[in-house]
Amino acid sequence: MNIVDVKGLSVFFSRKTVVRDISFSLDENGLYALIGANGAGKSTILKCIAGIVPANGIFILGRSLKSLKRKELAREVAFLPQILVSSPFEVKGFLNFSFYSRGLSGKACEGEIEEVASVLGIEHLLNSTLDAISGGELELVYIAACVLQKPKVLLADEPTTFLDPYYRKRVQEVLLELSNRMVVIVATHELEWVRSSFRRVLGLKGSKLVMDAEAKSVPLCEMMKLFERAG
Repeated sequence: MNIVDVKGLSVFFSRKTVVRDISFSLDENGLYALIGANGAGKSTILKCIAGIVPANGIFILGRSLKSLKRKELAREVAFLPQILVSSPFEVKGFLNFSFYSRGLSGKACEGEIEEVASVLGIEHLLNSTLDAISGGELELVYIAACVLQKPKVLLADEPTTFLDPYYRKRVQEVLLELSNRMVVIVATHELEWVRSSFRRVLGLKGSKLVMDAEAKSVPLCEMMKLFERAG
């Protein structure tokens, strides 16, 4: 059984075609890239799989996304947005929300939070507030929140875009490690990273899926063609 199936996905906003007839299947854990120019539909596809944008043709472990209740969906899919919300909320309290879908709360969560925080190297941030930590630290906190959901699928929308070189590398390492135990789909423009670390690359152009191949087999120049503008 495939972990993720996208079958004939089309999305229209105000009569504009955002993605048209997108189909692909992911049958094993790994790191999968969605690449393409801005506006090609990468974020929209991730939001459809996350259930944020209503759509037909999305299946997780054989079940239609539309048949899943919110708690059920949260147990299957975690979404890491491109723009992270910072607030005067304590990191530990923020991470507690990840247990909602699992029906856990209070002290039952503390040990797991500390364990995940230790693995990600953010245990020293647990008593800080979200608005008092750096952008790279905030990215890792949000990744921790996703991990604590224990999903089958993690969706990451350009997770390294605003990071300095240290945290860019750290986030890349963390996502690669997570891909050993879940499907990780990343929308990104970092093509060298895609070629060096990803299992498959899904390329978008003109709202359509025009590339689906083993990442290491696709020359950089072919990936770059997805970003060329008409005229």
